[in-house]
Amino acid sequence: QQTLQFYSDGVLLWLDPFLRLQPQQPGGGYPSSISVQVVSSRQTEASIQLFPGATGPFDVYPLWSRDRAKPPLGDAKFVRSGGGTALQVRVPNAQPADLYMGVIASRKTGKPAGVVAIQVLPA
Repeated sequence: QQTLQFYSDGVLLWLDPFLRLQPQQPGGGYPSSISVQVVSSRQTEASIQLFPGATGPFDVYPLWSRDRAKPPLGDAKFVRSGGGTALQVRVPNAQPADLYMGVIASRKTGKPAGVVAIQVLPA
């Protein structure tokens, strides 16, 4: 758990300036080889970035705000979508507005394979 937190914090802080968030309407997706499907009644922005050479299958870990007092987005999973793969993230209605980031890991090696960011906008 502590090792994962170390990887998560370090990777996300390093990549934070490079993540480009794309506007999402409730229920929208993100065009990529792996799409992001945000399931939310709130407006969000999403970004996913796989590291060069990363291959699936993947696991995703909870998406955390830098403010650790805010609950993480823990309902995130990979699903089949339109013949491809999508990362589906559910945002509870009461989720505080903030930027939430998480690590995508290789299921085979457990090593970081990418990052995902979800910006939950104010209601």
